[in-house]
Amino acid sequence: MTDECSQALAVFTRTPLSGKTKTRLAKSLGDAQALAAHVELVQGCLGRLQLQADTRCELWVTDPAPIVTQWADQYQFTLQYQSQGDLGERMYHCLQQMMGSNVCAAVLVGTDCPSIDAEYVQEAFIALQNSDLVFGPAEDGGYGLVGLRRSALPVSAAVFQEIRWGSSTVLMQSLERAASSGLSIVKLPMIWDVDEIADWHRYQHQDGG
Repeated sequence: MTDECSQALAVFTRTPLSGKTKTRLAKSLGDAQALAAHVELVQGCLGRLQLQADTRCELWVTDPAPIVTQWADQYQFTLQYQSQGDLGERMYHCLQQMMGSNVCAAVLVGTDCPSIDAEYVQEAFIALQNSDLVFGPAEDGGYGLVGLRRSALPVSAAVFQEIRWGSSTVLMQSLERAASSGLSIVKLPMIWDVDEIADWHRYQHQDGG
């Protein structure tokens, strides 16, 4: 990116509150351990995303809490709060807000995908130099990263509307809406996310835990 054109990254996550995070994991681990897993995943994500100086980094959470303020300070992310609405509405609002006067590309990542790191995010920004939209497709049919070029923002709202969030067809539906809107698309290499107990065990094995 040039001096006149910067890029912005959002880490998009829930504030860690017992009973409100990693609910599928909680069925196997219980609320307390599921909460601890969520905290570990968020901190791991933030720690991997040390980006170059011209990237504005923001942490978008659901509720105020001392721990999210601590994360923002520790990892040097600007703290922001998600809007109301379903996941699509909240993500689109986030991307809109990040498109400041000199931001040409914005990327949003979740915190449940252990393979999202600074290199993966930079791949997304590189893709947005020549394409309108980029996805980091997940093995479960969703995605863990989405990015937009500023010029595509006005026509990209449909990509985030009327999606069956949490289903195995999230990415497919999103791609269909993007194509219908005439947007050019890049898909990054496949990633995986931690939702179920088997995913958590996979993460622990990979992480040496």
